[in-house]
Amino acid sequence: MERVVVKSDSGVTGFAPGTRVKLVEDRGEKLFVTNDDNIRFEAPSDKVTNDLDLAALAARQDAQSQQALAQDMKERMDAYRAGKEKEIPLYDQQQREVEARREAAANAAKGNNPLDREAYHEKVSYPWWWHRHPYIYVRSSSKH
Repeated sequence: MERVVVKSDSGVTGFAPGTRVKLVEDRGEKLFVTNDDNIRFEAPSDKVTNDLDLAALAARQDAQSQQALAQDMKERMDAYRAGKEKEIPLYDQQQREVEARREAAANAAKGNNPLDREAYHEKVSYPWWWHRHPYIYVRSSSKH
């Protein structure tokens, strides 16, 4: 036994194996049935049985397979989370190393910028016009 999928205007509905249905109309290969919620649908005759023991067995097997699937998914998720938890300290260590390298590079670069140093070609830094260069002429204000 397997699930029966019913398409309707409102979407798709799946009926699990062992779902109780009532026969409305028998058309040979196709059966029209209703479930407990009075949803009428068409089901292939090979997916419907009148043997209650077989239906109960199908429902039990479906429930067991669903539980096994849920358990497997839970185990996989737990393993994934455990792996991620192991990676967190590694990521933290890498982040600390990157931060330490960044700080070391910033400290090493201090003073290497020419704008951070004093003038290296003069002992005293004065504007050019204070040195009385020969190309600057000073006129005296007195007349001779």
